[in-house]
Amino acid sequence: MRIWVYILFTGVLLIIPLFTILAQPDLQKKRNIRLKGGHSLIYDGYSQYAEHDTIIQLDRNIDYYIKKGKPTDFFYERLDQKASRKRWSKEIHNIIIRSPKQKTDTFNTKRSELEYIPYKNSYIKEIEIVKLDVFGPSINSITSLPKNGIQRFGNRLHIKTRDNIIRNHLLIKSGDFLIPEKLADSERILRDQAFIEDVRFIVVPVNNSEDSVKVVLYVKDVWSKGVDVLIEDVNAGKIDIYDKNIFGTGKIQENTVFIDPEKGDRPGYRGVFRVNNIDGSFIDLFAEYNNIFGSILHRFYANRSFYTPNIKLAGGIQIDNVSTMVKPRISSPDIVRITYDYMNLWIGRSFSFNNKYSLSSRTNIVFSTGLIYYNYKERPSINENELYQFHNRAIILGSTAYTRQSYFKSNLIYSLGKTEDIPIGVMLQYTHGFERNEFGNRLYNQVKLSKAIFLGKLGYLNGSITAGTFLKAGKHEQAVVRTDIHAFTNLYILGRFSFRHFINMSHINSFNSFVDEYASISDNYGITGLRNDSLMGKKRFKINLETTMFTPFYLAGFRIAMFGFADFCYLGKSHQIIFKEPLYTGYGFGLRIRNERLVIKTIQIRFVLYPNIPEHSKGTFLRLAGESKFKPNDFYVHAPEILKLRLDD
Repeated sequence: MRIWVYILFTGVLLIIPLFTILAQPDLQKKRNIRLKGGHSLIYDGYSQYAEHDTIIQLDRNIDYYIKKGKPTDFFYERLDQKASRKRWSKEIHNIIIRSPKQKTDTFNTKRSELEYIPYKNSYIKEIEIVKLDVFGPSINSITSLPKNGIQRFGNRLHIKTRDNIIRNHLLIKSGDFLIPEKLADSERILRDQAFIEDVRFIVVPVNNSEDSVKVVLYVKDVWSKGVDVLIEDVNAGKIDIYDKNIFGTGKIQENTVFIDPEKGDRPGYRGVFRVNNIDGSFIDLFAEYNNIFGSILHRFYANRSFYTPNIKLAGGIQIDNVSTMVKPRISSPDIVRITYDYMNLWIGRSFSFNNKYSLSSRTNIVFSTGLIYYNYKERPSINENELYQFHNRAIILGSTAYTRQSYFKSNLIYSLGKTEDIPIGVMLQYTHGFERNEFGNRLYNQVKLSKAIFLGKLGYLNGSITAGTFLKAGKHEQAVVRTDIHAFTNLYILGRFSFRHFINMSHINSFNSFVDEYASISDNYGITGLRNDSLMGKKRFKINLETTMFTPFYLAGFRIAMFGFADFCYLGKSHQIIFKEPLYTGYGFGLRIRNERLVIKTIQIRFVLYPNIPEHSKGTFLRLAGESKFKPNDFYVHAPEILKLRLDD
């Protein structure tokens, strides 16, 4: 099967330049910009002032904005000088952005704060919130109307997000001086909420004032109520019913019913209630109750994250009470009940290198500490070097991190049209800790380096490498090294269709691991849709290749995208060359269907072929289910944690 790897790679390498060539004519088209007399056109650090009404031609791949009056020559000269020294000024023309309903729009990924730079340090006289209907208008076309009576009826039923909930997510207020990064961060924070489809700030100069502006925020909700259905087998599946914006308050409630006659006669149930950003504090509360085929979970969670680089304090607590049935040993058919209490407590303090927002990426040193605690009341028989996940233990961790991060805006990456925030930056983190275990005490050390960059015409790369180990009596235990790479290409335009290629690679290796610790190739860990509990290894290498075609076709408001993918996975022992092991593969194609105006997950229909399926494996050849949106790794510091070989522990 290795020949198929080379064929596929060769095909990808040939297709990318072909699409690039075909895409060039679209990118070279001009657009006419009507500039009123007394206004200035600003683009790429340059400006053009019109004394009378005129029309200016500009390449479609150039961002611009219009400002009343003459620009301040000193400001733009200074801005151009700064930009020429900054890497980000050379990265603006990387990933193509395109409006989902127009053949052409802005063909550049934009630095998130770029369009607000001309108004830096202006006095914010007023902030106006304009809430758009769910169906009809969009952020890029606010005057569009609903297409039919069903959409108009849906708009009347929907309760829009309350003004105070929206303002609680803003980092600006009337009376502040405008800081471009604060507007960009506010946009990103709002877009990250489950009840928001998209947002956009428009800065309007105030008449008869040279230094005052009015900030208009356009907000577009999603239809917050939804139903997701997952069919896992002929008689098994689940139904998820939820409201992600109860009465416009931003509160979330989910109710899930599980059906599987082989596991139980009575349906299982999962209930979730979540409150985000309580009273503008950015503290999130989460409560969950599960009773699924004899497994019971009570969970409470409160957390405040480093949601922007200028946040000084973050932290959280999670408390679980769990009772469930497990099969602790693969070699034994015995199923036993485990009951335990779990707690994770952490706090962090960030120190910014810059006392205020700047045009450059914001840099921080972050110190954090945390406690991880497990206390088992029921469990199988254990020993010192086996079934570590069932050990009673308390781990105290401390972390020091250097982090630098900023964002770009784009679309048609992981969603089917809405604005997406893509992080770039770097983080170097060292974690040190102490474990108090019922079989003895150990030290823990971990180092992580992660970085995300734009690669010019090649696209975007986000990668990380992490190494962690316990130390007991000078000997390494449960040492793990993990490398992850996520990448995607620029968007290639071919007529009315758009294409993007994705590459995801992961390598994990372990040293001196416990006897029952292993890496798996099942489903998300290796081969899509494959289930095999008996195929185990101490190291794993996997690569996933995918090409997505974003079509111009809509079905009842749902946009259609087609995709094809190939999974390749090796599984081996710690001290052997992994590429000498058998290669496991999976090839597939399918459809993704999504209406960005609805809160429901992307509907995915997927077909998979397994040319060399291992023994005792179960493959999901056809799957119809909802798919959560993938988000690339950011560079914010989270609760300190242990690097594990088994991610499902």
